[in-house]
Amino acid sequence: MPLPPPETQEFTEHITLLESQTRQELEQSQQQMQEIKLLLGQTASEVEKLAQRELALANRVRDMEINLESYNRSDLRTLYNANHEVQLRLFMMRSQAEQLETRQQNIREYQDKLRTIIELLHLRADTAQTAASDEAPKRPAAGDGATIPAWRSSIAVLEGQEDERQRLAREIQDGPTQAMTNILLHLEVCKQVLKHDPDGAMRELDTLKAMLGGNLRDARRLVAYIRPLALDNLGLAEMLRRDLGEVGRERGFQTIVNDNLTTSLPHHLQVTLFRLLQRAATEMMAAGQSGQLAVTLSSGPEQVAAQLDLEGTPSGEVQARLDAHLANQSTARRLELLGGLAEAQAEGETTTHLTFEFPLHTQPAEQPA
Repeated sequence: MPLPPPETQEFTEHITLLESQTRQELEQSQQQMQEIKLLLGQTASEVEKLAQRELALANRVRDMEINLESYNRSDLRTLYNANHEVQLRLFMMRSQAEQLETRQQNIREYQDKLRTIIELLHLRADTAQTAASDEAPKRPAAGDGATIPAWRSSIAVLEGQEDERQRLAREIQDGPTQAMTNILLHLEVCKQVLKHDPDGAMRELDTLKAMLGGNLRDARRLVAYIRPLALDNLGLAEMLRRDLGEVGRERGFQTIVNDNLTTSLPHHLQVTLFRLLQRAATEMMAAGQSGQLAVTLSSGPEQVAAQLDLEGTPSGEVQARLDAHLANQSTARRLELLGGLAEAQAEGETTTHLTFEFPLHTQPAEQPA
């Protein structure tokens, strides 16, 4: 349906109706988000239980393989069937969680678009009102504390999303895609070696099994970064303990997370802090080195802070990696949009500090009259 002519009563009524419909859609999407959040919590709990059950059954299967003569045929069949059933159920529940997670992310992006539309409608209404009261309205100059226009914020968000997609595409290309290529090559080697050297083929299969285990961990970590499934349920501190603990074990670092948060953080700030700390900690804990990384979360009435303290690794090398990380366009944009600050500082030869600070309640400055 064509739009009515601008600056008419019909056009104003059309804009008002559009805003009302957009708000209704936003409320409906919020109800859907609550339902998905509940399902995700239930699914995450079930996945945790099944993972523990799978680990217990895997230990029993290994024990059975070592002491095969102690088990009869019926016990073998029962144990293998139970193990297969749990693995299948765990796979289905993880797939369900990923589907819910994808749906949640799609709804969240849809909500962002709806909010942008509402902001633009408000901006248009304010512009029309100003034009009606003053033929030559004053426009605040850049740098005078003026609020960033909604369209500029929207462009910044879209650019940030595109940068994140490109970075993830590079990680997928360098990680899972390259890993699958290596696995295919190893399978071809096993196929050729099996004809002449069965023992050698078994060694190749053991190597392949280890590669698959490592690739599976990397894939799960990548999925967790795209959308940390348990962040809403476990909280920021516990998610950091689990994620950084796993990275630290792989790279020979001891990790400690101190939770001194006294204020409930909004969801967008939790996600931002998790991603920033996850990436920064990965930069600090370089492979082939070792040490101790302590993360301290703290908050007050007006701001939240996160400090990373690394001991035992040459501070000059760490400082250079952190400077490059903080200069990254995606990191700088996150800090700018949320009014955050970041500072990296070396102390001595083997100590490095990194601090993030964000205001809890960001309010735009008043525009000059």
